[in-house]
Amino acid sequence: MLNIKTNTTILLLVISSCLFGQIPTKFTGDENFVQNSELLDSLLFDGIKLAKIDTFEFSFVPPKQYLKINAQTFINYQTSSFIQVSEMKRVVYMLATQNINAQTLEPQGVRFVKKENVITYNNNEAILVYVENEIEGNTFERMMLFTGDYTRTIWLSASYPKELSESIHKMLYDSLLSVKF
Repeated sequence: MLNIKTNTTILLLVISSCLFGQIPTKFTGDENFVQNSELLDSLLFDGIKLAKIDTFEFSFVPPKQYLKINAQTFINYQTSSFIQVSEMKRVVYMLATQNINAQTLEPQGVRFVKKENVITYNNNEAILVYVENEIEGNTFERMMLFTGDYTRTIWLSASYPKELSESIHKMLYDSLLSVKF
């Protein structure tokens, strides 16, 4: 069983050391504190605001309380879940997804669960693939959404502990299907 309390504590220590490394021990109204607090708030998402992925020229709505840790990764340390985004330029979406199946995925160390056709909330065709894998005795589920057109394939992937699936699957599903390009 995951120790979510430990993960949260580690996250807070890492964020504190990275973002607030120069905060005085006693709050004195220091201007750096205000700037760093605004930076942290700007990296946390509210589940409504679009996250524009400038590198790839598309956007999606990360779930509430997900932290943007780089241009491609959004994470929630409380649930040990994350979303990663990527784009394959000059790769036709239909060609990129036609051979995604158990035979191509299982040699990569995951168990293929299912593949389904879906429509994004912006009416684009997409493929949603579910796989599972084990990490240190814990089972993780991963949803991989592939969409795009004749010039690129967009890939969003959400991973989360299987034991939390009932409580966070729908939220991550909605986030992936919010992709807009």
